Amino acid sequence: MQENAAIRNGDYQTICTVKGVDSNYFAFTGLSSMITNGEALLKYDGYNYVVLGSGIDQRINANIGGPFSLLSLITPRRGDFNTTDIDAIRTMEIEPSGVLTLDETISNRFVFVPIDFAQKLFERGTNISSFELTLEAGTDVAKIQKQIQARLGSNFKVQNKVRTTSHFI
Repeated sequence: MQENAAIRNGDYQTICTVKGVDSNYFAFTGLSSMITNGEALLKYDGYNYVVLGSGIDQRINANIGGPFSLLSLITPRRGDFNTTDIDAIRTMEIEPSGVLTLDETISNRFVFVPIDFAQKLFERGTNISSFELTLEAGTDVAKIQKQIQARLGSNFKVQNKVRTTSHFI
């Protein structure tokens, strides 16, 4: 699940892309080694956490693990609302657990939350907006891509993106 939202920490606010992922995402993609502050924690003991791109962290002056660390994610609600209606905005609070430093796009744009948190924030039920796969080295990516496209049909777009160590589809 991936959509844009505003993220706020007190008087500091910016726009970000919220990416809802499962709890194994950082270990599976190898991104846990890119955590430069805190840890790659999305859920613990029933609580949700957010991992911030380093640029987002700097813009909102987040306090990783501090006593006043709750952040707000803000997005328009789904449905037919008047722009002056207070119910037209959905706000959910979440605590930051870590900061990810990668390329400029990821660092300045993304925050990572648990998939179920993102689905609730964006009112998507159990829907997802994309599905990423990691394939073993030497796998024929084009062949797998064609097989997936054939199974899903023309209503879905199957893309691939080559990463340094893995292939994502």
